[in-house]
Amino acid sequence: MKWEYLVILWICKITDCILDVTLVLQTPIVAYNEEVVMKCVGSNSLFHPLSFPFKVEADIGRGTNLTHQRVYGRIEPESWPGRQVKIFESVLAEKFGIFSCTGRNASSGETTKASGVMMSKNALIFPTSLSYRASINDLITLNMIQAQRMPIDELVWYHLLNYASPRRLAVGQLQLNIQSAKQEDSGPYLIFFPVNNPIRRVLLQALTRVVVRNCIADMFGGNCDQVCPTCENGGICDDVSGSCVCPPGFMGELCQIGCGPNKFGRRCQYLCSEDPGADQDDGCKGKMFCLADPYGCSCATGFSGIICTLECPKAKYGEGCMRDCHCQLDDCNPYTGVCIHGCSEGWTGTNCQQSCPDNYFGINCNKTCGFCANNGVCDIFTGHCPLFNEDSSNTEYVTVCQFSYLPPFCIEKCGNGTWGEDCRNNCHCRNNTACDVATGSCEESKDSTAGITCEPGWQGGKCDEPCMPGNYGEKCLLECGNCINGSSCHHESGECVVNDGSCEKGFKAKMCVSFCDDGFFGENCLTPCNCANGTTCNAVTGKCSGYCQPGWTGIRYIFLYFIGLTYYIPDVRYPPPSLKSPDLNQNNDGRFINTSLNGGHLWVIYIVTHTL
Repeated sequence: MKWEYLVILWICKITDCILDVTLVLQTPIVAYNEEVVMKCVGSNSLFHPLSFPFKVEADIGRGTNLTHQRVYGRIEPESWPGRQVKIFESVLAEKFGIFSCTGRNASSGETTKASGVMMSKNALIFPTSLSYRASINDLITLNMIQAQRMPIDELVWYHLLNYASPRRLAVGQLQLNIQSAKQEDSGPYLIFFPVNNPIRRVLLQALTRVVVRNCIADMFGGNCDQVCPTCENGGICDDVSGSCVCPPGFMGELCQIGCGPNKFGRRCQYLCSEDPGADQDDGCKGKMFCLADPYGCSCATGFSGIICTLECPKAKYGEGCMRDCHCQLDDCNPYTGVCIHGCSEGWTGTNCQQSCPDNYFGINCNKTCGFCANNGVCDIFTGHCPLFNEDSSNTEYVTVCQFSYLPPFCIEKCGNGTWGEDCRNNCHCRNNTACDVATGSCEESKDSTAGITCEPGWQGGKCDEPCMPGNYGEKCLLECGNCINGSSCHHESGECVVNDGSCEKGFKAKMCVSFCDDGFFGENCLTPCNCANGTTCNAVTGKCSGYCQPGWTGIRYIFLYFIGLTYYIPDVRYPPPSLKSPDLNQNNDGRFINTSLNGGHLWVIYIVTHTL
């Protein structure tokens, strides 16, 4: 059985002819008795006939010399240009480790190298990934999975900068966290259970490789002071040139073009499988492509897993199936990410991987949102502006829009007689005209003849201040009436507001300006006078100006007399009972109850004229 390394050399950017090397493993995990084939794919001019491009990159226990039990020559059976080397089946531990292939531009002398990991199928533990990439200051988490039950407390981690003096990192754990990654954290990591026999240890140990860009995320250049372009579809910004290094299966300056299945190369010019009768969708299945640093290794687009045989699940695509589709119905092409039924809300672009630009939202970003408070950006799905609270001590008062814009989209200016923050304030301008949406000023509604700008009941430059207590109406010049207990009136209507418009005695509700009509007196003029010959009574006291009508005399006293939970309203005959001696004598018609209080309480309620 043959297991192959496939190494591709391509130009990293169309405009600059810089070599980019990719190592694709036919399978990165092989048994000790299986043959290994490594292939460097690229122009034949990159490989001098007398040079040997393959090398062992790290000593994992068997030295750095590539075994002589090998065959070197042109690539076969594919038609790709380049070189290949076969390592015989009889070789044991020397076929495992980190290998590289280097291409050289003869005219410029520039070289580029791609490296990849080959691990033993007989290992006791396996990494979840053979390659990790990060930027300066990132958190890197390396994970292992047990293939056989072993005591975890004996597991040892080493950073293999030098086999003679490896850096011991951890013991007894399946996960290693590297905080605030640095350039020196790059390189191979060995994980194993202690074994005395060095060959056996190589066959049983796990191996992975970490690549750390020499800049923080999204920056590049000698001083890391230049901003990277937005590389799409899993492309990595080169920390030196700033070019996007595209995953296998994508091309373009920003890796924005998906090649589809069975293709790789800078211009997607190579086929993983050249067999016309084979399933083209599975052409790159099982191969792992390792591009030049800082990219590291990954599966071809559409596949995932440590040996790249798992197809992408629904709503995932790309290298390692790590890209999320943003499609309606979650239905996308697993190789390109192109949505079959169009983009979902908040996304746009060829394969719906570009989020809506600022101030746009919705399906294909075809709707606009606007001027959010504190220069915030609206939600790409709903278009709503985020809440902004300038005063953190006041959790209830938050704003959404910039001044004078209407929530939640903050596109339209305030309308319908509103102004200010989130259009919370109402205009009170003359003739219901609109005020200035930013200041609330009513200057444009000014009556040129009367000099009036505000609605009745309002004052101030913005007409947002109600009249002072005691005044109401046009320009707040009218005085409130005789409201009960000296209370004020409504600043717009002038009606008294306490007790539903109650007035002082002698005045008519609810304005409390007019005296009672003839024949009525008291609070709100609700009590009729009972004066003889149609004469009037005092509007306040009810005292007749002349005589009482026949059958009427004196003053009516009404008492509530409580005995236990029972109360009575006795009719008091002339002469009225003394307030100081409230014994009640039963009247002639027998309508009074017993005259003694018997422990009850007598309360005077009001005084009016009363029928005898």
